[in-house]
Amino acid sequence: MGKLNWLYRQLNLLSLDVVAGVVICAVFFSEIFEVHIRPQGLVTLALTVWIIYTTDHLLDAHRIQGTASTERHRFHQQNFLLLFIFLAIGTIINVILIFFIREAVFLWGLWLIGFVVFYLLFQKWLRFFKELIAALLYSGGVMLPSLAGSTLAIDFFIGALIVQFFLTAWFNLMLFSWFDEEKDIQDKHHSFVTTVGHTGTKRFLFFIFLCQLALFIGQLIHRTPWSVPLYILMMMNSILLLILLCRTWFAVHDRFRLLGDAVFLFPVLFILENTWHEWI
Repeated sequence: MGKLNWLYRQLNLLSLDVVAGVVICAVFFSEIFEVHIRPQGLVTLALTVWIIYTTDHLLDAHRIQGTASTERHRFHQQNFLLLFIFLAIGTIINVILIFFIREAVFLWGLWLIGFVVFYLLFQKWLRFFKELIAALLYSGGVMLPSLAGSTLAIDFFIGALIVQFFLTAWFNLMLFSWFDEEKDIQDKHHSFVTTVGHTGTKRFLFFIFLCQLALFIGQLIHRTPWSVPLYILMMMNSILLLILLCRTWFAVHDRFRLLGDAVFLFPVLFILENTWHEWI
């Protein structure tokens, strides 16, 4: 267990579990929107997400004077040159692969990349809106391949699932900032938490969860055809709420981050269920 825990921590520091979660969530929504994502599309998505996250962490690590307070930023400080080389190689590969994806996805992706560049350049001035914009970009990246290639109409139930996924991403990012409040203040990083405060953020996180619960109950009452995705999203949010309620235990060794990122792997259950039904 010790070696497995160490391995997962390294994957988490490299944001590879986040990349896996994005790919799984993208396939999750492709099943809902009845869109087939080409393999090169998934590889491009994975590389793009890793490039964005690694660039963000390297920029943060570079801005910090002295040794960073968080393990993630210390890791990027200590391995800055090596990560920068891999970042350059990944970018070159990604640029080549972009020419082999669907035109609609490529055009939508250009818009999204523009917003991402804006976020990376101006995030330190976003303060209150930092997590909100990051959640919108994350959700947009996950759903872009499906929205760009789907002819399916977005009804109440699909629209509710989209909103729930966005709220889940927002909850996740706000929760991480809530745990990192003291370290962010020490490293002079700004966020919703450093602007609103610890107690105010906790109340807002409860509000987000209540919104999720309301959407969950509303869809059950109206007999949603997407019951499995609905339960999976609610399970993801319930785990994030558990992390919030058990702060003391999850704060040790950044357990909150390991489990918080892992919840985006849960949609694989829906993918497996669909695959199973296709086989039988």
